[in-house]
Amino acid sequence: TGVIENSAFHEIINNLRMINFK
Repeated sequence: TGVIENSAFHEIINNLRMINFK
C-alpha cells in the first residue's frame, strides 16, 4: 500500500461519511 493510495482511500471514506451524515 502506498501513501497516495492510502490518502485517496481516506478521502473516499470521508466523503461517504459526509454523505451519510447528511
